[in-house]
Amino acid sequence: MDRKTLAHFGVCFLLATSSLAQSPPGKQQQIEAHIRQAGEFLKNNRTDLAAREFSAILALDPNNVDARGNLGVLLYFRGDYAGAAPHLRAALKLQPTLAKTQALLGMCEKRTGDTARAEADLKESLPRLQEEKLKVQTGMELIELYYGAGELEKAAGVIALLRQLKPADPEILYTAYRIYSTLTDEAMLAV
Repeated sequence: MDRKTLAHFGVCFLLATSSLAQSPPGKQQQIEAHIRQAGEFLKNNRTDLAAREFSAILALDPNNVDARGNLGVLLYFRGDYAGAAPHLRAALKLQPTLAKTQALLGMCEKRTGDTARAEADLKESLPRLQEEKLKVQTGMELIELYYGAGELEKAAGVIALLRQLKPADPEILYTAYRIYSTLTDEAMLAV
């Protein structure tokens, strides 16, 4: 190969590699860029923009568990329970061990009137939750469902669990009082 041919080959190689560098980033690189951007937006409390980034990730990879779950969480805290539920449900389907996601899904379902699914998701997630605050909230949501359906024995079982967690919590104590008083009234009427 002579110098002229070698020089031409070198120029062609540089042009080819520079056009590769200018080509659009791969799907995984795009996802990583959206993840970084979403993180920045979340740090700055720009949840609307973070939600857009998670949606962009889902356009690239509909089975991205983190994007599904995070978008569902953002929609939940925005008060869009009907919009949050499908994302949380999809994340849970992809990764069934996500207790927090299942609890949040149950809360969405409760708020949208899907009480049968809400009860199942709240009940299943409750014993698997580690974070005390979320466990208490999930338990209280489940108690409301049971109390509303007149299933006071089930409500009493959940309140007993919550009282073990936080025995001096005023909201839990008041709820326990309400449940036990109603059970007592029913027992007296049955005699």
